[in-house]
Amino acid sequence: MGANLKFKPSGSADLARYELYYKPHEAGVPLTPNNSVAKVDLGNPAVQADGFIHVPLNTIAELQSLDGEYDLGVAAIDDAGNVSPLLTQGLVNISLDFLAPNPPSEASVYWN
Repeated sequence: MGANLKFKPSGSADLARYELYYKPHEAGVPLTPNNSVAKVDLGNPAVQADGFIHVPLNTIAELQSLDGEYDLGVAAIDDAGNVSPLLTQGLVNISLDFLAPNPPSEASVYWN
């Protein structure tokens, strides 16, 4: 089971793409573009039959080393480079775990 980001598309006719921003969750510190750890260009994914855009988070290379609680935000960017405010509603204190556990250690084969 993978984590998927789901959001309604922007209604702007000149939409060019979306960006995902993220940072480790800190109580009382809302995510902004200035305090984000990074942003990821999501392109302009197709709207699905349910009217939402769905993005599998485990396919985003920048997120594949994340493990813990994170705040996420999505912004729409138009063809002139203008950036919308971040959509963060429903994307605060999200548990992400894309790291595999450490392998077992000290193995051997024995007969009894």
